[in-house]
Amino acid sequence: MTLDDTETDLIVPSSDSTLCGVYGIDSKHMKRAALYARVSGDLQAKEGTIESQVLALKKQIAVAGHELVREYVDEGFSGPRFDRPALDQMRKDLKTNIFEVIYFLDADRIAREVTIQTIIIEEILKNKKQLVINGKDYVKNPENKFTITVLGAVAELERAKIIERTTRGKALRLAQGQLLGCGVHTFGYDYIKKSPTSRPQMIIDEREAQIVRHVFETYAAERIGLDKIAQRLED
Repeated sequence: MTLDDTETDLIVPSSDSTLCGVYGIDSKHMKRAALYARVSGDLQAKEGTIESQVLALKKQIAVAGHELVREYVDEGFSGPRFDRPALDQMRKDLKTNIFEVIYFLDADRIAREVTIQTIIIEEILKNKKQLVINGKDYVKNPENKFTITVLGAVAELERAKIIERTTRGKALRLAQGQLLGCGVHTFGYDYIKKSPTSRPQMIIDEREAQIVRHVFETYAAERIGLDKIAQRLED
């Protein structure tokens, strides 16, 4: 089977595969590849469009010099849906090393709704997988630079919002006289959790407090380092 000029033009070998003269299974720079195909209705499934998608994707993977290790196929699932069995499994496998690059025939095979499409693309890139749509590397395609920039800006804004909400929450608890950072035991104190009738408290543990006082008094009187003080305590 041979590829015509139109199909060949749509396929762009990965950057590593072009470094050697051998493609396909014998490539020294072969990556583990997966493909995702979807048809939305029973009629499309019966007409064999899913097989044509898979065949086209396999051609792209072969020309790029990658090894096909996993196929994700959803038959009879519409684009606006998140709950697609093969898509769900692919999203889980993103967090593993099963594959390094994922192929889609077109962006609408990921999802027809832009919101869902963007979420899935972000997950793929966040897990450091190469994304190929219609034979083109998604990140290297100039048409997608704007989308990648927007995804980065949204993520940065969300991080800033989380910091803002966390800081505001801490300030409110401090204003109410509550304690912060009590998830870790503070040597010299016992942490008393809040109850329906009282706020959380830090109560001095007299046994540990003696050690704390000894550390400070020794450091002030003898001017020795903390490592030396720790050795004395261990002895």
